[in-house]
Amino acid sequence: MNRNVITLSVLLAGSALLGGCAASAGSPSATLPTASLSPAASATLTPAPSLSPLPTATATASPSQNGSETRKPSASTSATKSVDVPQQVLSMLKKKGAVLPRTTPLDKGQKLTASIASNDAKGYKVYFYGAPKALPIGDPSLSPDGKIPVAASFTARGKDTKRDKDLFAKIDFSQWPAEQAVDLGHKIKGYPEGAAGSQYLSWKEGRWQLQLRSTTEDKIDNAAIARKIVNYLEKNALPAPHDNGKITIDYRPGGKEVKVGVYWQDGDIVYELETGRVPIDALTMAVSVK
Repeated sequence: MNRNVITLSVLLAGSALLGGCAASAGSPSATLPTASLSPAASATLTPAPSLSPLPTATATASPSQNGSETRKPSASTSATKSVDVPQQVLSMLKKKGAVLPRTTPLDKGQKLTASIASNDAKGYKVYFYGAPKALPIGDPSLSPDGKIPVAASFTARGKDTKRDKDLFAKIDFSQWPAEQAVDLGHKIKGYPEGAAGSQYLSWKEGRWQLQLRSTTEDKIDNAAIARKIVNYLEKNALPAPHDNGKITIDYRPGGKEVKVGVYWQDGDIVYELETGRVPIDALTMAVSVK
């Protein structure tokens, strides 16, 4: 008799317990506190629109692979990835201690490649191109006069007394009256000059002389361009010339085309970087030389 009563009591208690669990499962407020839906908590679960999908566990296993294989390339990453091409070219150059621009800005969709025009123990000349597709270095389709646009050329050569005298001719900044000086920022003054349908603006930064020329009728604001250059060089260091350094910026008639030359001496070597890209792109290449 007592055994039957105990068994019946256990069964009744178990039924009550199961009923209580079922009731609590059917009530959202019992298991999902409102605190878990606060804006701060939900914001951490929403990736920024500019970010790529989160990498998988296998992609993040190696820190060196993170980003390069999981992030969608942007216009700015083409210059970073272009470092591989200069490294390959450097391995082909015969001159000891050879250097090259490690960053070459390109238009969207272009792929960096290169050809070697001259190469011996005394010097070299390399052309960099913005190709529509990936091409091997020295591909037969690469030519300075060909269909694939040249992004820049870089030359290392020995000194040439006559040529270098003209190239690195000193500008006498004392010839300008103080009131004609143009404030370029960072305590740097520019000195304007007009001659034969052209307007010039010259200034000096350390051992570097810079000169910007445009056609007078194009009414290009030379000072505004110079200020952007000065601002850029305040944050980015050009190679230190042993003797002289010179930058020439020449806007062609119409103002849509420009030729930039960056020249400097380092011991017995003269380096020449020439490009048809905008001045800041030219400086980006120059500061990356190593």
